[in-house]
Amino acid sequence: MAEDYLTDDEQLEHVKRVVAENWVWVVGGIVLGAALIFGYRYYDSYRNDRALRAAAQFDDMTSALEHSDKAESRQIAAGLIKDFPTSCTSTRGNLAMRPDR
Repeated sequence: MAEDYLTDDEQLEHVKRVVAENWVWVVGGIVLGAALIFGYRYYDSYRNDRALRAAAQFDDMTSALEHSDKAESRQIAAGLIKDFPTSCTSTRGNLAMRPDR
């Protein structure tokens, strides 16, 4: 039973051996985690920027509609539909493109 316990020097050598064998995996995990965090933040920033640009175009379109400038509002609506096809602003742009407007 007593032989199962390691001395301090033996424990230190075991830890050094484990670190020497697995340092590549630890560094790889840290690099991968940092890349995932950076990628998520970049994508989130991209989505926010895109939403802000769509909102600005939508504001321009509603301003043109308020001033009864149908040609400009339709032009901006067409740009919204082309640039942001999956956005809810393009759906609203479709409403501005209706012939009765």
